[in-house]
Amino acid sequence: MHVADEFLVSGLGGALFASLLPVMQKWQFEEFEVSWTLEGNAKARGSLERAGGQLYKRFRIYEYE
Repeated sequence: MHVADEFLVSGLGGALFASLLPVMQKWQFEEFEVSWTLEGNAKARGSLERAGGQLYKRFRIYEYE
């Protein structure tokens, strides 16, 4: 979940995600996708992995001149 750079250290993204969990459990979600998480975004990837997320697909963007 992306938040503006100035809010990265505030925990806002985690709080938003945590507020979604009860709703997802109520609706009996068994899985969800978090797409476009950049490979170099160690904080987001670490949070997702600690929450049990698993990388299952990788996209690459190539630039040709």
